[in-house]
Amino acid sequence: MRSGQGGYQLRTHGGVVPIQWLVSTDGWGLYIHQPLGTFDLTGERGRFAPPEASPLPMDLFVVDAGPEEIMGEWARLTGRPQLPPLWSFGY
Repeated sequence: MRSGQGGYQLRTHGGVVPIQWLVSTDGWGLYIHQPLGTFDLTGERGRFAPPEASPLPMDLFVVDAGPEEIMGEWARLTGRPQLPPLWSFGY
């Protein structure tokens, strides 16, 4: 997968990120725990292109809530980040 570099192509190529995490403005979030394959959400219908090898089981997590709850569930699923060392805060 490619990172989000090349933002000038956003209108024609859509957003491309290495994490299958989508948060909608309609109040839902979708996390797809599948490291292989690609998802194309730029058209009217979404499309999944599976990898050439045998597919692995795919886990889908859907959260139907407000932004705070969506991010809380994301942190619960993936783990909370560690606090950076104090020197990075200027101590």
